[in-house]
Amino acid sequence: MVGKLEWEAIKSRTNYTCIICGKKEEAIGKLKKSHLKADSKGGSQIVPMCCNDHWRYDNGKLTDRELKKIGVTRENYNKYRQKRENKRNLKNLSL
Repeated sequence: MVGKLEWEAIKSRTNYTCIICGKKEEAIGKLKKSHLKADSKGGSQIVPMCCNDHWRYDNGKLTDRELKKIGVTRENYNKYRQKRENKRNLKNLSL
């Protein structure tokens, strides 16, 4: 868990911008604490992302160019991001 002071220091290093799109926090609202490697897979590196890019990151929608910006390869991206359960599979489990 990242404390308030540590989170402020992380955001300060990126000049209070989203690491993907570069938009400032003051223009987009609060930046989200985003794990580059899913927390469920032991990830601890937290970076600031806007809500839109955080959603895109979690759902496998970033381009290779965007991944390169944050120093993540496509292979590691697919390996380390949290996998979402297929809604159909979850529905079948509840039957």
